[in-house]
Amino acid sequence: MGYFSPLRSPCPSISPLVQFQKDSAIYARLFSEIFLYLRLNGYDLPWHAVLVFRSRSVEPSPRERIPYEPLLASSYVTRIYLNELETTETTPLSLKIIRLVLAKRRQVFEQVISNTPWVKTQG
Repeated sequence: MGYFSPLRSPCPSISPLVQFQKDSAIYARLFSEIFLYLRLNGYDLPWHAVLVFRSRSVEPSPRERIPYEPLLASSYVTRIYLNELETTETTPLSLKIIRLVLAKRRQVFEQVISNTPWVKTQG
């Protein structure tokens, strides 16, 4: 896990984490590392965790999330599920490529064809 530190003080440090495989200990590691970072670098540092999951299926089960629910429900944590992100004509190519990587085999051809005109105009 890495940290993005703000240049201005009121902005929080961001802790991004991308998870493509099931890991029941992901929240234990995330929060222990955040709190260790705060202990070593200052308790008064604002922070925000961003977890990017391939889909909800790789997130820990509701039972495994119980100890972390207060933090997960807070404004300190944002969870993003890549397979649920909507794409439009204005969606950045980088996000479209991520969606392509996550697509089921039968959807790949359709996505490539639909994005080809956009890529040609951008290149």
